[in-house]
Amino acid sequence: MRRTALMILALILCAAAAPAATVTVSSGMSLQAAADAARDGDTIELGPGTWNGRLVISGRRLTIRAVDSESDAPPTLRACGGRAVQIEAGADVILDGLAIEGEVLVQDARLDITWCTFAGSDCQASLRILNSRVDASDLEFISQPVGITVYNETAPGRSVAISNSIFAKCGTAMRIQAGERISLTDVMIVGPDEPGARGIDAIAHDITLRRVAMSFIDGVALSADAARVALHGVTCLDCGGSTTDATVHIKDVQRLDVTDCWFSENEGGTAGAMLIDGASRVRFEDTSFIGNTARGESVDAAGALAIRNGGRRASVVMRGNQFADNHAEGLGAGALCAAGIDLSAREESYQLNAARREAGALRTIGGTAEIHRSRFHNNDTDGSGGALASEGTELSLVSVIMSDNHAGQQGGAMHLSGAAEAPVIRNCTLVSNVARSEDMELTPGAAIFAAGVFPEITNSILFGNTAPNHRDDSQFVVERVDDDAPGEAFVSHCIIQNGWNGEGTGNRNVDPMFRADERGPLQLLPTSPAIDAGDSGLTKDGERDLDGGHRVLGVSVDIGAFEYCRADIDLDNRVTYEDLDEIIEAWESASSIHDLNADGNVDQADLDTLMVEWTTKCE
Repeated sequence: MRRTALMILALILCAAAAPAATVTVSSGMSLQAAADAARDGDTIELGPGTWNGRLVISGRRLTIRAVDSESDAPPTLRACGGRAVQIEAGADVILDGLAIEGEVLVQDARLDITWCTFAGSDCQASLRILNSRVDASDLEFISQPVGITVYNETAPGRSVAISNSIFAKCGTAMRIQAGERISLTDVMIVGPDEPGARGIDAIAHDITLRRVAMSFIDGVALSADAARVALHGVTCLDCGGSTTDATVHIKDVQRLDVTDCWFSENEGGTAGAMLIDGASRVRFEDTSFIGNTARGESVDAAGALAIRNGGRRASVVMRGNQFADNHAEGLGAGALCAAGIDLSAREESYQLNAARREAGALRTIGGTAEIHRSRFHNNDTDGSGGALASEGTELSLVSVIMSDNHAGQQGGAMHLSGAAEAPVIRNCTLVSNVARSEDMELTPGAAIFAAGVFPEITNSILFGNTAPNHRDDSQFVVERVDDDAPGEAFVSHCIIQNGWNGEGTGNRNVDPMFRADERGPLQLLPTSPAIDAGDSGLTKDGERDLDGGHRVLGVSVDIGAFEYCRADIDLDNRVTYEDLDEIIEAWESASSIHDLNADGNVDQADLDTLMVEWTTKCE
């Protein structure tokens, strides 16, 4: 008896020690029989051919791969109208280099799948994931109703990662009904030529998209309801439609991060590119919204991006984003609408956006908005607020330029209303904005129109703004909606065309003298009366000008969005050999840019001034 037990134990140990085997299955042989006979860790290699019916793999580690991974005729697992592969009960499987015509189901298991194609004109092919971990790369889903479906109950390890894959002409690329962590990296999704298509529908805890390109989807490209969503390097081109709320719709998110993304030529009802409905923390950085269109009639719509609090007071941080050539054909803002949120925006650019009714670029409704070091140029609305319309918002604008914006009614640059706190406008430059109103009963406000609010405007330039169709071309107009409302507008240490007769001191009606060259439009000339003419007591510690340079480089802060850095001719925030070369090239000319001492000639005195400032850093 003892000898028999030892022999059985030896056999078991030998079997356990046996190396994993590789078995080749040719066309006509049973793949299921080979899988059933395989030991844990074995590899099955398939030559050319087609294997029909369902392959079931339960509770073991197994690799199934093509003999020739580069063959133009890969082995095909086919189950038209049914399930081609079923992986279950703790199995750990690798599929590599196969063509699949039918469904692959992964349930309570793990799958690594690479270089597989899900296609077939007469078969539905898809990947279905239930409570499993899946890592997939180099997949192709061609003309399928749904590419991948995920239903993962929350549990450690149940993640899905897709990389280097293509979804082409699928009705829906991915449908994620629940999931712990979902990530897509280097994925392309191209929509079919039919309305109602969808890219990614996701309900999950954590969704990350890196370098995902979505295009020509005549419907929603991404709908995400998750605790955390991260979009990095995502491109969305020519997606959406007039029947969709937005091309990208993010809902009830605790944290949203969007960096280095590109949204172009998309269309939606509420937002042309992206709608955020309910969020706690949001960050946009270095993202571009170009040529998007919103057609809806909601006042909180926007041509590119609409953010609504959805019951949450979102904190939204925006840094270095670009909004250009976006349009709102209904009631929305041309580019961005922020409704009921706390907005902090820095280094933003709004250009060539347009709205049919109000707010050529940006509208804020309620909440707070701090907009610093940003540019609004050549935006347009048929209504009021060529660049900005702010209603009931605690607003702060610092080191902002608004130029060449146009309003069909009031506020060539901005229209302000309904705020309990006085809007703060400090070190801003508002020039060449136009209020086109022809109604003589409406005072246009060539630059700013304030209805029932009393802004504090300091250290700013309001010059060259016009109301060409009206007898009143005042740069700044305050309309007292309630005669009993307390407060007065306050304007101090500003250059304001035609002057200011209200509260405030230190205002001047003089030409601010801007540089006119392409490198530095609206920068100050050495002879500008704005230099050292502001109130430094209003400047906060660490505050920067529009180009990121220090404030208060002279005896006092300058007026306007730019601080003049003496002898920094090339505007790189430092005085170096490049500036010396500029002086030499302009020698004995009357160039106002190079005439640092403003005596009408570029000569030794200007060179001496440059040498005094040598190696000065203004940043």
